[in-house]
Amino acid sequence: MRTKQPFPKLTFVFFVECSLTWMKSNLEFELRRQEFIELVRSGQQLPAIAYYRKFLVPFAQTHPEATQRAATLLAFPPDTEVQPYKVRSISVPL
Repeated sequence: MRTKQPFPKLTFVFFVECSLTWMKSNLEFELRRQEFIELVRSGQQLPAIAYYRKFLVPFAQTHPEATQRAATLLAFPPDTEVQPYKVRSISVPL
């Protein structure tokens, strides 16, 4: 019978987080911001606000313009024509 061992996973997460910090990577911020954008696009305003407070506010010191621009998405509907908040559709050739 296999037992669940969270420690290897936690070690991996800690290692990746330390590595990203050491490399001064924006990967975590960019992933968090994209997740927030997807919540806003799907019309989930309240979950988007909670997500913003929990995951993007901590980046306000290091990414002030990007966090402010992300928050502004809440003021516009997903089908807005206002730049830079207009969603561009990307067509992928089959």
